[in-house]
Amino acid sequence: MGIDRSLILEGALIGYAEIFDEKDNEVFRFSYNNREYFVDDQYCMNPQCKCNDAILTIFELHPHQIMQDNNLYTTVRLNLKKNKYKIEQGHSRPNADSSVVDFFVTNQREAVRLLKKRYQEMKAKGKELLSPINEAASQETLLAASVGRNDPCTCGSGQKYKKCCGR
Repeated sequence: MGIDRSLILEGALIGYAEIFDEKDNEVFRFSYNNREYFVDDQYCMNPQCKCNDAILTIFELHPHQIMQDNNLYTTVRLNLKKNKYKIEQGHSRPNADSSVVDFFVTNQREAVRLLKKRYQEMKAKGKELLSPINEAASQETLLAASVGRNDPCTCGSGQKYKKCCGR
């Protein structure tokens, strides 16, 4: 797994499947009005962000097509605390049908519970991936606090700390 830490810090959307093995995917497949749909979920992994949102892309599946038609999807921002959603206009097919989203949010309760669990897993993984950065920053802060500006630099250069590593 090679997720760039800067993406996590920026709050980029990262798919659950990119971080963890695909599991429980059948929960994200459903039928509505004699059509089949699949939901792909993405999250912000920044542990400092408290958005409580899952970004869902709902694809309409067609059994005779190997590749899905890019015009047959809807992107939704689902607030996991309030179970309220907003269709993202810039990322959805024209005239996106909100009844499909309503059906998913209200009738696929197991899937929505799983989205909440996945949100927590993604935040925890983000925290884990960022922890070496946080550790290094806190050690640097402790070092700076224990060394005076005019003390010899801790790196052994012989210069004052303020002229060397303290810049």
